[in-house]
Amino acid sequence: MSGQGFVYGIAAAITCTIQLIGYAVAYTLKTETFYDILGGVNYLALALWSAIAGSIDAPLNWVDDPRKILVTILFICSRGWLLLFLAWRAHERKGDSRFDEVLGKGGGQPQPFGFFVFWMAQAFWVFLISMPMLFVNSSQVNKPGFSAFDIAFAILFCAGVLIEIVADIQKALWVKRGRKGDFCAIGVWSVSRHPNYFGEIFQWWCLFAFSYSSSNNGYANPLWWFGILSPLFTMQILMTMEPTGLCNAEGKNLKRYYDKCPERYSKYRENTSILIPMIGYKYVPLFLKRTIFFDFKKYEYKPKSESEDEGVKNDPKNSQCDSEMSAHEDKDDLIPISTLFAKPHSAQVRISGSGKYLAWLSRGRSMKEDSLDDNGVMNIFCKNLETSQIKQLTFAKERDSCSHYVFNADETEVLFLREIRRGSETYHLFALEIAPFFDETKKEENAVTNPRNLIQDPNMTCGIGFVGGVQLWTTDATPREVYVSTAAVGPFSLFWDVSRINIDTKECVLVQQNVMSSSVSRWQFIVKTGLALLCSWFDPPTAPLQWFPDDEMQFRGNIQLDLVHLGAYFCARGREEQD
Repeated sequence: MSGQGFVYGIAAAITCTIQLIGYAVAYTLKTETFYDILGGVNYLALALWSAIAGSIDAPLNWVDDPRKILVTILFICSRGWLLLFLAWRAHERKGDSRFDEVLGKGGGQPQPFGFFVFWMAQAFWVFLISMPMLFVNSSQVNKPGFSAFDIAFAILFCAGVLIEIVADIQKALWVKRGRKGDFCAIGVWSVSRHPNYFGEIFQWWCLFAFSYSSSNNGYANPLWWFGILSPLFTMQILMTMEPTGLCNAEGKNLKRYYDKCPERYSKYRENTSILIPMIGYKYVPLFLKRTIFFDFKKYEYKPKSESEDEGVKNDPKNSQCDSEMSAHEDKDDLIPISTLFAKPHSAQVRISGSGKYLAWLSRGRSMKEDSLDDNGVMNIFCKNLETSQIKQLTFAKERDSCSHYVFNADETEVLFLREIRRGSETYHLFALEIAPFFDETKKEENAVTNPRNLIQDPNMTCGIGFVGGVQLWTTDATPREVYVSTAAVGPFSLFWDVSRINIDTKECVLVQQNVMSSSVSRWQFIVKTGLALLCSWFDPPTAPLQWFPDDEMQFRGNIQLDLVHLGAYFCARGREEQD
């Protein structure tokens, strides 16, 4: 174990050294061209080191141990191909957009630490993938021959490498020839939608199984079990992380195929396995596709249709449910379903700070026509308590005018959050001036048609309830400013920053930044989480889920999410620490 620990330790040091040197040179030259190439070189360096060092104190020298020779050759073939392929791809693409932000290519400020995290993440990946090979080469078990088990998994490993190589070559040739047919369905791509990913995952499961014969305690050897991180981490990267793998190739990114050739691609998808190459996939039961074949529902393309709501209304099943509800309404001992689940007639009553205005959301009356409006749409109404005048401030007709609203501190505007496009789940902050509605010399239509959008970035969304459980914060000290939780639109928009927005200038200033708010920060979080999972002494990182300010908008604490221990806890900060 001590000999194996030495090999593992130096292998980790070699990996960190290569990646650190690569980082230093790449950042100096402001290039990412050889990022992937040095990853491939790192693999080969670990194979060479473990082959040399593994012979120390071992019963057999490396040249006399056919198991070590075979696993080293197989590993070099696999990673050698990866090195050649990535070098060719780097030459063809002449850049990688993943690094534009940290290298300041878009005109922003270069981020040396963010670039450093990318290189350390690669070091982490290379070391984990190499573990079964390091285990075999550092083993002191004297087994000069091969068992049937060894031969079987060596052959299967070769098959996985061959499938990946063939898939990469066929796809590259298809692209070179002009992407004939809109999607690749030639060769191995005719029996698997992602044969390259299958080959990459399959080969590391095979190498992990092959390494079992090098364990001196069989299943009881913890270092052998540690090698399972190689295939598991590969599956994690290729099957669950959005920037790459299946999440990047499937789901919403299938839109281009369904737009160009919906019938042909639907048939190809129905007949072709997502990973495992096979014939007759269309006859496989759906529950098997959703389980052992990994064709999960999240990989399906879900187009949004304008008639979606109408389809729900016309669904016979829904009609049947409506009939059953109507039958229940006739019973005296039950509250009618239509009443129980109906929208309230009025809601969200607000009074301004000085008591001058009273506002509410209502769906029951149009002030223009003084008649009932039963379409269920909620609009903002406001009453001047000094003059008893009531005015309707918004005139939405198809859906509620807002999800939440407040008065600003000086009572000149109503601030409200509204979805900018139906179904987009992207909310912006709008401001509506109150005075023109109560000015009899002006027409209220001129004021109501132009609520001002205070969010200038179309890719920003405002959170609901993530700042102290309240959507919008205003203070008397800065009446022309409002605090709101903000995030970039995307899968990480549940991790909110807090921004201060000027009502007059629309200037947006970041007040509290979430560690998950940028791609660089997310990589840092992922790396630290991985280290905490591997090393119990490493403190796990946390990410704020909700912020808690006081009346002066000094942030006194937040709720932190801990992914390592799968929990959340409140983190308080005292006034003296804040100040």
